[in-house]
Amino acid sequence: MRENGEDAVEPVRLVIWDLDGTFWRGNFAEGTMQYVVRCHNIVVELARRGIMSSICSKNDPARIKPLLEGYEIWDHFIFPSINWEAKGPRIAALIEAAQLRPGTVLFIDDEPANLAEALYYVPGLQTAAETIIPALLDDPRLAGKADPELSRLAQYKVLEARQADAAVLGGDNLEFLRASGIQVSFDYDVEANLDRAIELINRTNQLNFTKNRLPEDMNAAREELRGLVRQFHVFCGFIKVSDRYGDYGYAGFFLRQREHHYIDLKYFCFSCRLLSMGVETWTYNWLGRPPLRVAPGAVHDVTQDRREIDWITETGGEVGGAGAGRLMDRLVLRGGCDLSAMSHYLKPLTGEYFEEMNRGRGGRQFRTDNAMFLNHVFGEVPEDDAQALQSIGYRPEDWTSALARPMAEGSRDVWMFSFWTDGYAYLYKHKQLDVAAPFLLQNDPHAICDVTALSEERLRNFLGSDEQHRDYAALKRDFWGIGPIFEGLLRPALEKMVAAAAGKALVFVMLTPEYMTDEKSGQWVPRPKEMRFNNWVREVLAGKPDVHLVNILDFVEPGTMLPYDFHFDRLVYKRVAEHIAGMIAARFGAD
Repeated sequence: MRENGEDAVEPVRLVIWDLDGTFWRGNFAEGTMQYVVRCHNIVVELARRGIMSSICSKNDPARIKPLLEGYEIWDHFIFPSINWEAKGPRIAALIEAAQLRPGTVLFIDDEPANLAEALYYVPGLQTAAETIIPALLDDPRLAGKADPELSRLAQYKVLEARQADAAVLGGDNLEFLRASGIQVSFDYDVEANLDRAIELINRTNQLNFTKNRLPEDMNAAREELRGLVRQFHVFCGFIKVSDRYGDYGYAGFFLRQREHHYIDLKYFCFSCRLLSMGVETWTYNWLGRPPLRVAPGAVHDVTQDRREIDWITETGGEVGGAGAGRLMDRLVLRGGCDLSAMSHYLKPLTGEYFEEMNRGRGGRQFRTDNAMFLNHVFGEVPEDDAQALQSIGYRPEDWTSALARPMAEGSRDVWMFSFWTDGYAYLYKHKQLDVAAPFLLQNDPHAICDVTALSEERLRNFLGSDEQHRDYAALKRDFWGIGPIFEGLLRPALEKMVAAAAGKALVFVMLTPEYMTDEKSGQWVPRPKEMRFNNWVREVLAGKPDVHLVNILDFVEPGTMLPYDFHFDRLVYKRVAEHIAGMIAARFGAD
C-alpha cells in the first residue's frame, strides 16, 4: 500500500532511497551515522531482480560518494541526487532522467514532509516510510525478474553516462547525437528470444506506437506471438542498438504484416532507454514508412517526423553478413508472395529497388508476373495485342517493367523471378491474335479452371461490377481457354529474358515446389505438374551464365511449417534470402 492509502497496482522498477534515518541510522553530517548492512544487501538483491536503486538525500555529495564507494555500493545506484535542495523537484528530474513513469517508482524517506512534497511534485509516485524496509524484499511489487548478470543496471549506467555527456554540451542534442556513434542492426530470429519480444510489446509505453498488447499470461502470449511470427506474410525482428557508451541490446521490436496490397504495422515499440536518440524515426524510415495509426500516449507522432536521421549507422545484420553494406545497385523482383516474403531481407542490400508483383484492381487480381508477360516486357506490344489485353481489363502499365530500363555501365543489377502460379493458372489465347494472358475473376485467387465454361449461376459468385461483366464478356467472345502454360509458350518467353540479361544482370529463378505435405497424413506428396514445369525451366536456363535456379525445398528444415498451399515458415524465406545474398556478394562484392 502507498502511504496515502491508495492501492499500488504497478510493479516497482526503481527505488529512490533517502540516506539519513533511512538507508542508514542516524545523521551523517552530525556524526551519528551507523551503516546498515541489511539496506546494503537489499540494494544488491534488487539489482539482481532487475530493479534499480537511486538516492535523493540532503547531504554533501563530495563526502557521500567516497563513503559509499568504500562500502562498494555506489555503483549500484543510478542518477544519485545528493545536495541541499528541495527533494520534490529533484525526484521529478530523477524520474525523467531514468525515463520511467512515476507509478513504477517507490520513494522511501523517514520524513513525512518529504514524502508529501514528493507526491506534490510527482503525482502517482509510490511512497513509503522507512518502516517498510524489513519487508521490502517480500513485497510482491518488487518481485522483479531474475537478472544475475546485472544487465539492466549496466544499461542504466550507459544511459547515465550519455546524459552526463549531453549536459556538458549545453543542450546541443544534435551535436551530442552525432558524437555518440549510434549503430543499429536487426535480428530476425524472434522465436529464439520470444520473451524479450513479449516484454517490449507489453511493457513499453512512451515509445510503443501501436499499443497492441499480448495476453498477460506468458504461455498464452508465447503461443500467440509464436504463431504470428511464423507466418510467411510477416516481417518482424528486433532492433539492436549500441553507441560509444555501451550496448543497449534488443531495444526495439517491429512486426509488419503484408498480404497483396494490405500493410499493417502491428507492433512497433522501443525501450524508453532510446528516448531522444531518434532510433524509432530511423527505423520507421528504414521500413519504408508503412501505414501507421499512432496510439495515444506515444511520446510523439513518428509518422509526422520527417527528419533525416544522419547520426545513426546501420551495421550488417544476418542477411548479407556483418557489414554487408550495399551488395547491388538495382534489384528487380518479379513474382508472387514468395518473392514478397524474401524482399524484406534483400531490400536493405540494394540501391534501387523494384517489386513487380500481381496487381489488384476493381476487386480482381492481374497476374502480370506470369511468364507470358516477359514477351511484352522484352519486346514491342503490337497495337492490336494491346487493345485485346485492355479489353479484358489489363492496362499499358501492366507490361511496363524496370527490367526493360537501360542499365548503367558496370551496374550491379539483380533480377529475381518466380513463376509458381504459372503451373496451374489458366491462360486465355486470343482467337485471331498471337497473344495470351491469365484472367482471374473476383474471389478467384487460383484461376485453375476455364472461366468461360462456367454457368450463369456460378458466375454470380465471381462477377461484381459492370466493368467486370464487360471484361468477362470480351474474354468469352474473343479468347479461348488453353489451360496452364506449356513448354511451347514458356520456352520463348524465358529465352527472351536470358537474352536481355546476358552480360548485364545476375538472375535468380525460383523453382516451383515439387512436393507438398498432405493435410491429413503430413507426408510429402510429389506434384507431377510442377516437376514437369521445372524440367522445362531447367532445360532452358540450366548452365546459362549468371542464371541461378533456387529450390526453396532445399531450405526447409525439419519441423518447419509446410502448409498445403505451399506457403512456408517465415524463416525459410529468410534462409533463402541469406543464400541469395551470399551468391550476390560472391559475384559482385560489397561496397
